[in-house]
Amino acid sequence: KLMCWGNNSMGQLATAAGPDIDKPLEIKGLLDLSGVAVGDRHICARVVGKQVACWGNHYNGQLGTGPGAAKSTVPKIVGQPAP
Repeated sequence: KLMCWGNNSMGQLATAAGPDIDKPLEIKGLLDLSGVAVGDRHICARVVGKQVACWGNHYNGQLGTGPGAAKSTVPKIVGQPAP
């Protein structure tokens, strides 16, 4: 399980609930985590199959999902990590 709390201004806690979360919240939908990288307002996690899922701020392309939305409150698979 991945538990997160704190600032949620860009959906980096994978929920649309409020700007700040003061208690640990489970990030749902992630299986077999093997690593997590936390940015200023986004999070990426290595999941089953060595894929990477990211969520949160995307103003500068942090999520690796190409052009589009400024943020995501849902972890999205973005591909394989660089070797």
